[in-house]
Amino acid sequence: MPHIIGPSLSRRTTLGGLLILPLAGTARAQDAVKSPVVTCNATSSRVQDTIYEYDTAGKCIEWDFPSGDASANGLTLKGLGLQKTGAKKNTSDLGFSDAKNLASRFLNQSSKYDWHPASLWSLQFAAKAVDALKRDEDKQGATSISDEYFAYQRVGGVNPSMLHKVGSDRTFGKFMQAGKSYYSLDYHALSILVDNDHVSANEDHQAGDRQRYGYQPKALFEADGKYLKPIAIQIKRGAKSAIVQPGDPDWEIAKFIVQNADINYHQVIAHLGRTHLVMESIAVATGKCLPKKLHPISVLLRPHFEGTINITDFATTDLINISPQSENGGVFDLNFTGTMASNITLVAQEVFGIYDSETLRADPALAQRSANRFNDSIFPRDIANRGVGHFREERIGASGNADSAKINIPVLHVSPGNKGSDGLDFDYPYLEDGCQLWNALTDWVCRYVDIYYQDDAAVQNDCELQHWARTLVTEGKINGFGEYRNGKTLNGQIHTRAYLVQALSGIIFIASVQHAAVNFSQAHFGETLPAGIYHDYFEGPADITSYLPNEAHFKEVMQTLSILASSQYTTLGKYHDNSSTDKRLRSVTDYFKNEKTKAPLKQLRMTLKGIESDIKSRGSYANGHIYNYLQPSRIPQSTNI
Repeated sequence: MPHIIGPSLSRRTTLGGLLILPLAGTARAQDAVKSPVVTCNATSSRVQDTIYEYDTAGKCIEWDFPSGDASANGLTLKGLGLQKTGAKKNTSDLGFSDAKNLASRFLNQSSKYDWHPASLWSLQFAAKAVDALKRDEDKQGATSISDEYFAYQRVGGVNPSMLHKVGSDRTFGKFMQAGKSYYSLDYHALSILVDNDHVSANEDHQAGDRQRYGYQPKALFEADGKYLKPIAIQIKRGAKSAIVQPGDPDWEIAKFIVQNADINYHQVIAHLGRTHLVMESIAVATGKCLPKKLHPISVLLRPHFEGTINITDFATTDLINISPQSENGGVFDLNFTGTMASNITLVAQEVFGIYDSETLRADPALAQRSANRFNDSIFPRDIANRGVGHFREERIGASGNADSAKINIPVLHVSPGNKGSDGLDFDYPYLEDGCQLWNALTDWVCRYVDIYYQDDAAVQNDCELQHWARTLVTEGKINGFGEYRNGKTLNGQIHTRAYLVQALSGIIFIASVQHAAVNFSQAHFGETLPAGIYHDYFEGPADITSYLPNEAHFKEVMQTLSILASSQYTTLGKYHDNSSTDKRLRSVTDYFKNEKTKAPLKQLRMTLKGIESDIKSRGSYANGHIYNYLQPSRIPQSTNI
C-alpha cells in the first residue's frame, strides 16, 4: 500500500482521537493498489501499529524486537528475545481478545466456540504406562517398538519432514540394491548439543550416575510395497561406527536412539523453532510495518497470528523456564537431551541460520543454505529438496469456475513424488494431505493478491510492504525471505506478485497446517514408550530396560503433551473479526470488507470442505493407522497452542 510522503508531512496524524494516514497517495485495503509515481527506498518512514497481546500474567502489552543484533550465543528461546515494552493497551478495546478468551483454550468452558473437546486419552495412557513400569515383568514389553510403527513415525508421526530420498550413501551404500527406492534420516545437526548434566531438580537424574546423553544417528529405509521398512541404523558418527540391522542384538536400542534424536529435533526445531518462533517474528514485523486495518496484507495475515505471542510467552516462561533466576528450569528444560545453552545455539543455526562468520567462511555451502533459509523451508521447495514431491508453476482462474479468466500470476502447485510420476511408492499421509492444503491456500492467496496489486510495479512501489520485507530480515532475522532467483535469495526484497503469493502462502501454511502437523500428533506418539522419551541415559547400547524413565519423568512429559495436543482454538479458513466476541469463529463473511474477496474466500472454504471429505473417506491405512491431524476442521488458523 504505497504512500507518497513529502519531507514536511508526518507519517501519521491524530484527528479527533483517531489515528489516520495522510491522504496523499493513500490506497486503502478496500481498493486495488495503483503503481505510484515514486519508488520506495530504504529511508521510507516507519509505521507504528505494533502487536499487542497478552502475556502469561494476563496483561495486554506491546511486543517488539530487542535492541541489538542476535547472535548464535545471544539468541534466546523466546525467538529473538521479544521484549515487553511496558506500554499497556486499553483492554476495553474490542480490537483485541481478552485474557479470559485466550485462557479458555485450555478449559473448554464455552459452547459458543468451535471446540474439539480436550482429550483425556493420553493422560489415561500415561497413568496406565506408569503403572506398568512399576511391575518389573512388564518393562520389556513396555519398551518394544515394532519396525512397522518405527517406520510409520517418519511419515505420520510428530516430525514428518525429516525423510530424504537417497540415490547413494557413503554410510549405507553396501545395504542398497539397484532398482529399489531408499530414504534416510540424518540427525547430524544435533552434534552441537552438549550432554545435559542439569540434575539438581529432577530425582531421576543423580549427579555422576544417570547422566543424559544425546546421539546423532542416521537411519536407512526402503520403500516396500506401500510402506517404509527400516534397513539399517548408524548409532554414532564416524567411518568406523557400527551399523545395526534388524535381527542384531542392539536393534531395539538403535530404534530407541533414533526416536530420542527425532523427538529432540522435533520439539526444539520442527515445532518450537520453525513454527512458534518464526511466526512470532513475522507477527511483530507485521505490526511494526503494516497498518492493522488499512493494509491488505495486514488484514490477510493478522488472523494467522492470533495467540501466537501469548502461547510462546507461556512456553518460554513455564515449559522452558530460561530465567537466569530459575534453578530448576521448566518441563522441557529438565527433559531435553542437551543443555539449554546448546539448544539455544541449535535454534539459532537450524531455524534462523545464525552462525559465526568463521563457520560460514569455512563452509560456502552452509552459507548458501543459511542465505536461503526461509525460501527453502516453504512447503513446495522443502518437499522438492527432500526428493519426496515436486512443484510446478500454473495459472489459476479468478474464481473456481473452470471458464474464468486466468490470473497472470504463476502459483506453485505441488504433488507427491517426482515430476511425471504417479506419486510416491509408499504411503506418506502428511505429504499427501499437505499437498492438497498447500494448493488450496496458495490459490486463495493468489486471488486475494490479484485484487489489490494490479502488476509487479504495484508490489515494488508499496513502501510499507517493502519495509515489512526488510524488517523481517534485518530485525526479525528471517534469513532467506525475499525474491528467489536462480537458487539465490534477494534478502528483504519483493519484486513480483508471484513471490508475494509464495511468501504469504508459506507464512499461512506454517502458522496453520505445519503447526497442526507437529503439535497435535503429540497426543498419540506415546503409544509406545520409546517413541516419547527425550533423552538416553547411557553412552552406548546396554540392557534396554536401563533406558526407562522413572514415574515422575514419564508422567510429567505425557501430561504436558496431552494439554498441548488436545486443545483447539479457531479453525482454518474461518476468518473472524475480534471486535465482536459473540461472533468469534462464526463471523466468516464480514471480516473482509472488500466484496471482491467474497468469492475467493467462498472457494477456499469449499475446497477445504472437499479435502476434509477426502481425508475422512480415506479412513485408516491398511496398517491400521489413522492420520487425521490435517483435517481442515482440526487445523487452527494460527499457531496458538
